Amino acid sequence: MKFLLSLFIISVTLFGFSQNASALSCIQPPERLLDRGDVIFLGTANEVHTSTVREDEYAQFSLIKSWKGDVSSSMKIYGIRSWTGLVDGNIFYQKGATYIVFASIYPEGSGRLSGRLQSGIDCGSTSLVHDTENDQTVIALDKEKSSTTILSVYAYARNLTLGSTGEDVVALQTFLERKSLLIIPQGVPKGYFGPLTRNAVKRYQESKGITPTLGFFGPMTRASVQAE
Repeated sequence: MKFLLSLFIISVTLFGFSQNASALSCIQPPERLLDRGDVIFLGTANEVHTSTVREDEYAQFSLIKSWKGDVSSSMKIYGIRSWTGLVDGNIFYQKGATYIVFASIYPEGSGRLSGRLQSGIDCGSTSLVHDTENDQTVIALDKEKSSTTILSVYAYARNLTLGSTGEDVVALQTFLERKSLLIIPQGVPKGYFGPLTRNAVKRYQESKGITPTLGFFGPMTRASVQAE
């Protein structure tokens, strides 16, 4: 018994904080399912690509339905290895199987993975689904989504750039969060237009074909956001 306990402690010490641990943290997830990821969807894995290079490993999904974030008919998710080793070959996804995927966006500074989606497997909420109609998580997500209050449209009265502060910055940051373009670190209050917000505006401009993509929240970008 003492031997097993010692082995467990050593295993946690050596492997509990792997390079993927930030994405697959065992910290207690939020109570609300819709708060557990930047993008949440139900899809079938039609391709699982493995590689010795972490940045080249991904699972491609055919979308069935979604509850949060920007989605398309085909979704690509990185961070597909099970770091606990409880899954055969450490690859969590299997081709042809259907999953509820709770994905988060790799933060700036993650190299080629920056801005791409990773799945919260093992200690996250991502799970295999056998019955898409009667799965309890699917039902709970539908219920949460239907009860979510739709925020009223915010009327932006000025341009915003680095250093701007105020309620309009909060509204913009909330919009960018809902579009899965911005992640504000926990404990940092909204309301200041900093480099993270500028980069998120750049990504929005790129997605809409707005040029120049400088991260300046000017007339064209304001009109596009207002329209949405």
